[in-house]
Amino acid sequence: RLASSSFVNTSFSLLPFALLLHAVVGIFVGGGFILQIVWGALFGTLTAFLAWLFLRQISGKIEALCAAALVSFSPIQLLWSRIGGVYLCDLSHILLTLILAQHALAKRSSLWAIITGVSLYLTLFTHFPARLAYP
Repeated sequence: RLASSSFVNTSFSLLPFALLLHAVVGIFVGGGFILQIVWGALFGTLTAFLAWLFLRQISGKIEALCAAALVSFSPIQLLWSRIGGVYLCDLSHILLTLILAQHALAKRSSLWAIITGVSLYLTLFTHFPARLAYP
């Protein structure tokens, strides 16, 4: 019973941009404890990529690569990727919102500003610990 009703069904089903990814991974991997490992790998990689992309937009290549490496090798990120819980997606949601905000400011587009606002709302609504990261 525990393997068929993994924690992913309760914790990750609320994430807005993870629903499609959850369905695709569920089709290929199936349910159970293996999803914990898969989610840790996917969101750990996504977080490192988003850190690189965000810093790449506002600074140079070396700074972006160093930031992605620091995120990848931080002890808390390694721990979260092994445990696999809702808090694993906090940093990727925050980085995605910052990337969208930077893009909206660069383009001076109200459409991108609305998309950024929706992303910020979904981040704060879904991930209550992420509220501490925003000023």
